[in-house]
Amino acid sequence: MLRLSARAFAVGVHDAAPPQNRLADEPLPPDAEVDWDRAFELARDRRDAERNRLERIESKIAPIIAGTLAALGLFVDKAGGPLDLGVAALLLVPLAMLLSAFRTTDYKDIPNLDVLVETYAWYPKTYIRSLVLGAAEAVAKNSPIIDRKARSLNRAMAILYGTVVVIFIWRAGEAIYHERHAETPKAAAATAKPSARASNAGSSPSQR
Repeated sequence: MLRLSARAFAVGVHDAAPPQNRLADEPLPPDAEVDWDRAFELARDRRDAERNRLERIESKIAPIIAGTLAALGLFVDKAGGPLDLGVAALLLVPLAMLLSAFRTTDYKDIPNLDVLVETYAWYPKTYIRSLVLGAAEAVAKNSPIIDRKARSLNRAMAILYGTVVVIFIWRAGEAIYHERHAETPKAAAATAKPSARASNAGSSPSQR
C-alpha cells in the first residue's frame, strides 16, 4: 500500500501540468458571482512581494558600487606604475556588472487610473477583475527582470571577491619585494663598517 502511494505521488509530481478545468466543472453555478476582491488581494500581495525583493536587491547593490568605486580610486591613487594600474583595472569588471544590474528599468504596474475613473463607478467587479489580470501580467513581466538583477549581483560579488584576492596578493608581493631590497643595502653597509675599522686599526701611524 505504501509502495503504491509513493508511486502515485511520483506520477503526480512528474505530471505537474495544471488541469484544464472549465467553469462548468466548478462547484459553483456557472453564472455565480466571483469574489474578485479576494483574488485581487492575493495578486496584490504577490506584486508587493516582488517589489520588496527588488528593493532588497538594489539596496545591496548601491553600497557595493560605492565601495568598489572607493577601492578603485584608492588603488589608482597609490599606484606605483603601469602594473599597478593594470591590476586596478580588474575592478572595472565587477563594477560594470553592478552598474548594469542597478540601471533603471521600466516595470509594469497597476492600476490604470484613467480606466479607474471611467469604469469603476459603473462596473466595479469588472474593473477589479481587470486589476487581477493586470497584476498577474505585471508579476509575469517583472519577475524575470528582478531575477536577472539577483543573478548579476551574485556573479558580480563573486568576481569582486576574486579581484580583491588578486589585489591583496599583488600588494603583499610588492611589500615583500620592497622589504627585501631595503634590507639588502643595510646588510651590505653593516658588513662594510667592520672591514673599514679593521683596515684602519692595522694601518701604521705614519699611514694615518
